Amino acid sequence: MLRAAADPPRKRAGDGDHERALREAISGVNPDRRLLERVEARNRIVLHNYTGPVDQKWACDHPECGAVFLVRLVPGQIVYPRWCPEHRTPHRRNLSAGSEGRA
Repeated sequence: MLRAAADPPRKRAGDGDHERALREAISGVNPDRRLLERVEARNRIVLHNYTGPVDQKWACDHPECGAVFLVRLVPGQIVYPRWCPEHRTPHRRNLSAGSEGRA
């Protein structure tokens, strides 16, 4: 038999534990520099106050890539990708330019 959850549903996507911990670390309420460094190593933290989804074009942070990719900023979310889809995984970022052309 299924039972209803005791906790009410969350109102926004950003009300989860990770987003809340990041917001607290950024604001200084609970300064956890290690959390910020760990998240910023692979992602971008973008603080915004948009009330609806907004599309933005961002440049890839890979030093050998100049690609521009589309990112949708969502209300309540502050963590977004740092690299284009071609360099999203660590394996693809670590490939040298010479080995990418081999079959």
